[in-house]
Amino acid sequence: MPALLNVASKLTARFADDPSDIHSSVLTGFLAELATIDLSRPRVMVRLRWAAYRAGHAALREALDTPAPSASAIASASPVAPLGHPDFVLARAVEAGAISRSEADLIGLTRLEKVPLAAVADQRGASYEATKKARQRAERRLALYLRDDIGAVSPNASGSGVQGCERQPIASTHTSSPDVPAPPSSTTPEVPRCA
Repeated sequence: MPALLNVASKLTARFADDPSDIHSSVLTGFLAELATIDLSRPRVMVRLRWAAYRAGHAALREALDTPAPSASAIASASPVAPLGHPDFVLARAVEAGAISRSEADLIGLTRLEKVPLAAVADQRGASYEATKKARQRAERRLALYLRDDIGAVSPNASGSGVQGCERQPIASTHTSSPDVPAPPSSTTPEVPRCA
């Protein structure tokens, strides 16, 4: 026991974290060697002590190699808005009037929840073909809505804040008389309007 305490205290003397794992590794290494040690060879206690030390040292190396958590990794942050989740996309399409609530339910059940179209048709009291065509019409309107919605945030859409960032000529800094033409735009320096 004194040898194991000595090994454990030497290994954890400068270890700032919880030493329990290292202590248990020291004991585990000792007990594993104790079960297999050859008693006919000399220096039994030294070999047991070194087995305990090697096991504890391996646990210490592993603990030191483990990356320490950084403050930024555990800092609180606002959750990312789940705007792209299919349920939210369908809800926005209903809110915008692109599809009805019933059509959104039909698309959600058959496409997202993988309920067979025949089962949904039976549940609604409609034929398979009528339900299939209703879903196709709703999906076409949904696709048009999504295309227009994506176009609203594209760089060329009005109100996107990006439109008009093409390069424009700088106005001449010197005054000229009305009868003197301005230099051609190809020789006028350019700067981005949105810069």
